[in-house]
Amino acid sequence: MTPHHDRNTLEINKAMSKDPREQKIAKLESMYDQLYTEYKHLNALLKRVGFEKGIPSLKEAAEELINRPNPKLQKENDHE
Repeated sequence: MTPHHDRNTLEINKAMSKDPREQKIAKLESMYDQLYTEYKHLNALLKRVGFEKGIPSLKEAAEELINRPNPKLQKENDHE
């Protein structure tokens, strides 16, 4: 059995448990698995389209755009 398969078995057992805490843990583990899978997929896609480090590169690019002076916004603010 793979470690991932063992984890899925544990999640199923927790979800079937009557203990609400174990049910909550199982739900959170499932959500984590889904989010991690999406993160890995998005990271791989970003690398394929040119963001060298994936998500970290995208974040850097977004911050640069946000912090770049925008002449159009400056003109609009001057008119106020």
